[in-house]
Amino acid sequence: MDTRNAVQQAIEIFDVMFFPFLPNSVGTSLAQQGTRNRPETGNSIPPSNDVVRNSTGFRYNDDAKRNKGDTVSLRIGSIVSWTVGVMCVPRQSWAGVPDALSGQSPAWAIAALAVAAAVITGWRYHCLHQRLEHGMAEMEGALAELRDRIVDQTEALEHAGEQLEAQRHTIEELRLTDGVTGLWTRQHVFRVLATHGARALRTWVAWNKGVTKNRPENADLLIFIVGLDKLEEATIALGSEVIDGVLCEFADVLRASSRTTDVLARWGENEFMVVRSGADRGLEKELAERLRKSVASHVFRPSDELELSTTCSIGFAGHPLLTHAPEALSWEDVVALAQAALDAARRTGRNSWVGLVGDASTPSEGLPELLADGPAGLIAKERLRVVTSLDDGTTVQWGSPKP
Repeated sequence: MDTRNAVQQAIEIFDVMFFPFLPNSVGTSLAQQGTRNRPETGNSIPPSNDVVRNSTGFRYNDDAKRNKGDTVSLRIGSIVSWTVGVMCVPRQSWAGVPDALSGQSPAWAIAALAVAAAVITGWRYHCLHQRLEHGMAEMEGALAELRDRIVDQTEALEHAGEQLEAQRHTIEELRLTDGVTGLWTRQHVFRVLATHGARALRTWVAWNKGVTKNRPENADLLIFIVGLDKLEEATIALGSEVIDGVLCEFADVLRASSRTTDVLARWGENEFMVVRSGADRGLEKELAERLRKSVASHVFRPSDELELSTTCSIGFAGHPLLTHAPEALSWEDVVALAQAALDAARRTGRNSWVGLVGDASTPSEGLPELLADGPAGLIAKERLRVVTSLDDGTTVQWGSPKP
């Protein structure tokens, strides 16, 4: 047997034995050639119309192609095809096995080398597949661990953000809180006045324009400025530490005499502000008198060895000053009127309250200009009404208008 015939016979044997694993380019040509060269016996392999090829050249049946994930079925089919191929090898080909084992049959020797190469290739594929599965498992574990770490870090960041927000809120409160009395500062009360003043103004403007039919109730903003009497003299006599204790107790008296919704603030060195929103201006005198009596009847104890008594003066006004013309004055102008009323109460006799009330006789046109020099001019013309706790017949002493 020459070399060409040996190679031809080896290819024929290998094609029959490993029919399921041959690539497209080799399998087709060799199968056709092997069919022509084989004798017409009952052991020849009949052609199959079910064989198809994928893009890699390996041949699967239709079911295997549609179910590529079914690895077990594919392997079983390959084993069955290989077994059938071995059984269908011509007898004269099996006769050359002894010669191949003794090195005298080149065809069987080449086929044995091909079998060894196929086994080694399959084993290499199996090892690579196992490494790939192991790597995928490690990657999934790493991804799960990374997701857990991201969740933990996100929760930690959210918690840190909440703590920072709480600290910022605390710092903001400390910045807007008086360090001695614990009341709000002047800066904070300005924000409150702007907010509640705008709300009261909208309510009364809507009523005047006919948007609402019923006259507003509890829609006024009441502003009280309270000052401790003779605090400067007491500071000189007793010292600032003692007076700080008096101011702390005075803040407690204000809290006890006010509603929880009232805004209490330190307005000046010895002046405090009480802002009541959503109130009826008819209650101004009642609240002012309650504050005055509370302070006058309280015994201040800044220390264990010291007891003090003092009084207060109060000035107040309501916003809007004119309900029939709510936009005639701003809340800043109403605060100035309450300050002027406090100064008049102190100037007249202390331990009293004075309030300014607008009515139908109060002009609305150019009112800010008329009050630029103080309310004394309008009061003298009876265009601005004064209410006070002073005895009848006592004249409230207003500051002289500027020349």
